[in-house]
Amino acid sequence: MMTMSTTLITSRDPKGQQATSIFEAAYNKANLDDTRAQRLNENGDELKVGISKLIAELSISDRYADEEVSSSYTYPKEYSRRPIEEQIERIAKLFDLNPQDAYAFAKSLPELPEGAEGWFAIP
Repeated sequence: MMTMSTTLITSRDPKGQQATSIFEAAYNKANLDDTRAQRLNENGDELKVGISKLIAELSISDRYADEEVSSSYTYPKEYSRRPIEEQIERIAKLFDLNPQDAYAFAKSLPELPEGAEGWFAIP
């Protein structure tokens, strides 16, 4: 469970500035003409309610927790994860690629994240 911070973030803080720049980018991308921009301004109360609702919804860390379901999917019995070098080799052959850079990169992979099954080569 997430604990509440005692510091309140405003639009002037770096995190607030990032959020307001996202709104600014979306506004600019909307390509509003004079009439549509005025209509948006005239609906300022509804805009404020909508933005407030979206902020409240998106700032909750476990908003989908009650939607989590268990899975019945499993790997087939014959499945086994191949070593990363073998995966690279197979992909290189399939796409007629030179695998040398991928081999070199694979040698410096970091430690696997907790719960990860292994590294996978993806074309």
